[in-house]
Amino acid sequence: MQPRALRITTWWGKLLYVFGAWFVAGRLLWWMFASIGTPQSNSLVILVPFDLALLVVGARIFRGSGEPVAPPRPWWKMTARRKLSTVLGIIFAVSAAWLTLWLVLSFALGRAVHNSIAEIVSTFVYVLVPAFLYLNSAARLKSEPKPDDFSTAIRF
Repeated sequence: MQPRALRITTWWGKLLYVFGAWFVAGRLLWWMFASIGTPQSNSLVILVPFDLALLVVGARIFRGSGEPVAPPRPWWKMTARRKLSTVLGIIFAVSAAWLTLWLVLSFALGRAVHNSIAEIVSTFVYVLVPAFLYLNSAARLKSEPKPDDFSTAIRF
């Protein structure tokens, strides 16, 4: 007997995952590192890859309406539909543009708010990596056939 795969198919399940990943995992870990006196740049070395891993895991277990739940998604597929991948990619890309503008202006005006290169790099990683992943997914989904197979899986 083959093990059943964990898949999140409902909107509220996806919302719970995102909330849990962002608040519980990310913010509690951040607080834990701060409470033991870990320098912020050192904690970013762990938190940034952890948060990106949560993003990729979410993309692997989320399923859209009409998308089969049993087979794993290809590594590049972030959403079930091209339009959603495009919208999310654009949101992250625009965030990267605004962040760049904000950093340039803050340094030009002498009001640099970031204390380290690690913080700047991690902030860009939070927006540029997801932008690339979602836009790559959108570009590749254009030729993807619409799924119609529904298989058994644990559904939330």
